[in-house]
Amino acid sequence: MDEHVPERVRAALARLQSPPTSAPLRLLHEPPPVEPSDALAGWWPVPRLTEVPFWQRLAAAYSAGLDTPHLPVGGACGLQHYAGRLVLAVLGTWVQTGHLPPLAHERWWMRLDENGHTLDIGLLTPAGVWTSTAPGEPMDVEGSANALLTGHFGPIVAAARSATRITARLAYGCVAASCAGAFASLHRRAAREDRGRVRDVAERFLCAGAWPDPDRTVTFTEIGLPQTSALVHERRTCCLIRLGTGHGACSSCPDVPREERWPRLVTAAASREQGSDLRVVVDRG
Repeated sequence: MDEHVPERVRAALARLQSPPTSAPLRLLHEPPPVEPSDALAGWWPVPRLTEVPFWQRLAAAYSAGLDTPHLPVGGACGLQHYAGRLVLAVLGTWVQTGHLPPLAHERWWMRLDENGHTLDIGLLTPAGVWTSTAPGEPMDVEGSANALLTGHFGPIVAAARSATRITARLAYGCVAASCAGAFASLHRRAAREDRGRVRDVAERFLCAGAWPDPDRTVTFTEIGLPQTSALVHERRTCCLIRLGTGHGACSSCPDVPREERWPRLVTAAASREQGSDLRVVVDRG
């Protein structure tokens, strides 16, 4: 870990990186080397995701990997793949410390494979620069949602939409599903007495005013399991992966009838590894 990161943040990030959350996150002392190449695989600065030509390239590679000619599939899935990696680190840090990590695009890197899948994310941690809020100032739900959705994802979604013609509802539905998945991961790692707090914060975050669509694209249910509980989400938008050759709809997809979808979601939740060492600090008042 980097000595320039506050101790409580280092501890929060280390916890997220270990099982059962296993966040694919690296703290970077300096930017990774970028070799001039026509290949997509390797480390890229996240500001590239605000560029329409780069999104056209990434989405085309993602769609090709799914064996579909439809560019919107790669746009939606590529966006969701990146968002899933980023928000687990961002929301996981916030839930444990009350502060967001810096969200400026230039502070983040992503490692892609040849199909445009985000394998890892990296956060640059130069000396003396860490939090995006004033020291000692907690970031509430509305502020965090606005910083993440408007500040970080706003320009990224705009570029992805321009390149691939996906709708705003679909794009932010993919981001919402990634946030929901992150909260579910945090919930199953939280101490028993904190799981209800994770659920409440997740509900409020997904209802925050920063979401552009007033009709929620993700809904939560906390279910009981033997000796524990789990947070399950259902989507109201499809990520389009089912349009790829040999790919079916995701378990949470609205295109799957609920009588089929719900047992699949419960079974999946029951099979995941649980923990109890994550303590929730955010929103304690």
